[in-house]
Amino acid sequence: MPQSQKEILLNFKQHLEKDDKSKNTIRGYVSDVKIFLFEMLDTKDLSYLDKSIIKIYTDKFFSEDSPYKSASLQKKKHSWNAFCKYIEKSEWKIRKRISKSYVFQSNPLKEEDFENMIFCIKQRLRKSSLIKTIMLLRQKVFLICGRNLGLRASEFRHLSFEDIMKKEIVTIKNSKAGNHRTIPITESVKKVVTELHSFLTKNNIFFSDFIFQKGNGKFISTRTLQRWIKQLANNANIPAEVVYTHALRHAFATNFIEQNGEQLIHLGNVMGHRSVETTRRYTKPSHSHMKAMMEKSSFKNAA
Repeated sequence: MPQSQKEILLNFKQHLEKDDKSKNTIRGYVSDVKIFLFEMLDTKDLSYLDKSIIKIYTDKFFSEDSPYKSASLQKKKHSWNAFCKYIEKSEWKIRKRISKSYVFQSNPLKEEDFENMIFCIKQRLRKSSLIKTIMLLRQKVFLICGRNLGLRASEFRHLSFEDIMKKEIVTIKNSKAGNHRTIPITESVKKVVTELHSFLTKNNIFFSDFIFQKGNGKFISTRTLQRWIKQLANNANIPAEVVYTHALRHAFATNFIEQNGEQLIHLGNVMGHRSVETTRRYTKPSHSHMKAMMEKSSFKNAA
């Protein structure tokens, strides 16, 4: 084993690169491991680093009393799985130590939640200033595109007025998996984007061809999108702590499967997954859909 923390990080990074991981994935994995090495171990002597040491760490920080939020836990889980395989070349998993009740495992947003959030936006649009109206219309586009296109937070910057209104497809370049993919545009997405475009044009407001690019040339950050979804959830009386930008992607996947059957290959292509197993994690059926299926298959003549 290497004796320095920097050597471990460098070698771990090289290991991930050989394993054909994307740049974003490598950056996230190395960042999680760096926190462990530099802050949690609080030592420079790494000659003893093995599975048992990591197990102590995971017992503490991946327990039900963990200070981390569910989405962060899920990300760290993948980081530690990769790191443990690198350390001992074993199949040891920490997945069993993640509580099944964590929100990230399921879709917290129901259809009525989206209806309530859209309703709140429409109510606020009635008495908003010009600048506020632009922001609310962008929030509406963000909500509908996230729900109906299954985009990651980092992929909203790819959306352009021309692609959606004329070509009716959007091309996501260099996504998390490192590939390019095209997504067909639904009518509801085209409608809200056209609404925003018409408002900007009518009021002679300069705007970029990219929907989420501001007048100063900077794109709206993923942190801002996260703040938006929390605000929208709070306005609609939805617990903000269970709502995050990735929940829109989960909602898209869940409803895609419920409406089209288990078409995992098609869904994986739209979402940009390399593996069907990755897609499968997004497809936990909703409670209402499970109830409907059980009613369908239940014995009817009980009375």
